[in-house]
Parts: sequence; C-alpha cells; structure tokens
Amino acid sequence: PPWVGFDEDSTCACCASLFTWASTSNTEAQAARDKHNCRSCGGLVCDPCSKKRVPIPAIGLTCPVRVCDRCYNGWGTLFGGGTSDDKVNKAGVLSQSNEVVSKKKSSTQSRRSQVVDELASRIPSAVNL
Repeated sequence: PPWVGFDEDSTCACCASLFTWASTSNTEAQAARDKHNCRSCGGLVCDPCSKKRVPIPAIGLTCPVRVCDRCYNGWGTLFGGGTSDDKVNKAGVLSQSNEVVSKKKSSTQSRRSQVVDELASRIPSAVNL
C-alpha cells in the first residue's frame, strides 16, 4: 500500500496523539511518539500503536513486519487463527480498505493542488508591479 509521508501528518492514525521528535531526546515519553508506517495500510502511527509484527504474504512480506494496532486488531484472523475462507475474505476487505485510503490521499493531493493554484493566481506577478 502507498505510505503516508512523514511530512503529511502530525498525529497518529490510531490514537491521534501528536508525534514528537524522538531523535532529539532520550526521554521515554519522546521515544514513544516516534513516527512509523504500518506495512499493512501505510498509515502513519506512533510506536505504542505499532508494536505488533506479523508476516503479510498477500503483499510479499513473508517475514514479520510492523503493523498498526488498528490493522492487527481488525484483521486478527488474517494474521493468525481463523479459517482459510476467513483469511481470504479479510484479505479482500483489507485490499478494499487500502483502495479507499489511496483514493482519499489522491483526492487530498488534488484539492491541495487546486488551493495552491488558486492562491498563486491571486499573487500579482512581478511583471504587473
């Protein structure tokens, strides 16, 4: 799935906590709010919300990788347990969920471009000065 860029969000997609700069501090509180991308949904999440690691063979990740709590809890049977039919159904829903996130991101980027174009059109050019 496409990853949310580190500069695109300032809060965790799971718990909505503000991210902090762990690299500039040795405190446990600071380190707890470092940014990570969930390998399942691509969302930007904090460390406490992304402690789980599981393989995701559906996208070629056979070694355990970081996933957010939302994906792990929502798709628990995909990662372990449940029947193979459950796993196939969950994988299909997960794929649809990733498509929704991708469309939302595309829509947001399109809107940002429109806003930038609108603002740029309001700025007098150097020729008109």
